[in-house]
Amino acid sequence: MKKVTGGMNIGTSSVLSAFVILCLVTFSALAFLSASTDNLLSKQAAAKTKEYYNTCAEADEHLSSLEKELKQMAADSKDEADFYKTVSGKYGADHFYDYHEEDDEKQIGFMLSVNERQNLHVVIDLNYPKEGNRSVFNINTYKVEANPGWHDTSDDDNANRLMTFD
Repeated sequence: MKKVTGGMNIGTSSVLSAFVILCLVTFSALAFLSASTDNLLSKQAAAKTKEYYNTCAEADEHLSSLEKELKQMAADSKDEADFYKTVSGKYGADHFYDYHEEDDEKQIGFMLSVNERQNLHVVIDLNYPKEGNRSVFNINTYKVEANPGWHDTSDDDNANRLMTFD
């Protein structure tokens, strides 16, 4: 019997080449998706970091103006009691600042919004400047806290998502 030749032979090397090409395409697609997601997360992290540092700069401006005002009040006061009376009169009625007294501690606090989910909470302890102590306040609290109202349950699809992928 005569053997038929000239047909198309698919050998092992052809199958192996097709498999290698398929693997390379799959790995390149996965690498692209991973890089794209990393890029998105990096941009979100950079935006949140920028929000935080902008809020810290705003808080530092408030602390600077508070220091100037408190030093002026201390210079204009007759004594320590007059100083605290002037401070409580000015900051006790203010809607931005929160003045409160507990025991011997007198404090002024304020809160700034970092973003819709976080607030920067700052509390200072007041000091009447005496001999050797020239500071009018010490920073007691300077921290980021979760905004209690950020969780919106009206949007059930997004209720449990902490990060968004737009």
